Amino acid sequence: LNKIFNRLNETYFENALTKPVITIMSTPRAYGHVSVYEVWLSEEKGRRELNIGAGTLNRPIENVVATMLHEMVHIYCMENGIKDTSRGGSYHNKRFKQEAERRDLIISYDSRIGFSITQPSDKLIEWCIDEELEELAAKLGSDNVFCLYNHAAICRGRGELLEFIEENFKFNVSII
Repeated sequence: LNKIFNRLNETYFENALTKPVITIMSTPRAYGHVSVYEVWLSEEKGRRELNIGAGTLNRPIENVVATMLHEMVHIYCMENGIKDTSRGGSYHNKRFKQEAERRDLIISYDSRIGFSITQPSDKLIEWCIDEELEELAAKLGSDNVFCLYNHAAICRGRGELLEFIEENFKFNVSII
């Protein structure tokens, strides 16, 4: 996750973000969070915490990357004096949506939490593929490599070995 943070920081923030301490633990009702304050002391200076929910790491790698990028947008906004949330940080406003969409995220609205629902755009999915995140995806879960591609495939091994097939076929499939 630290490597993903570094690459996202380089690609989407020109290495301008201060690196947080990245943690993995349960995050009730959220895929991740970032601390408003510098809650960790590292190398004699304070650092924010960026948490990825432990129960969400089994999602496709592009969704994990989108969650990290979502939290990085919050860090960017905090470091640049942009008020991107209200209601104690739970309601994401239009400024958050604007900053997130500038960084290849698709942001949807929910009346309870504002512009917070986050999905990776096709461009972000392509970035994941270009960054060769397949190996990392395979480590996170068996079928995550398949989820990187929008293409029919025969999967072998734990689902990490792919043989792409032509899409012009017709039959019913049940995935269990």
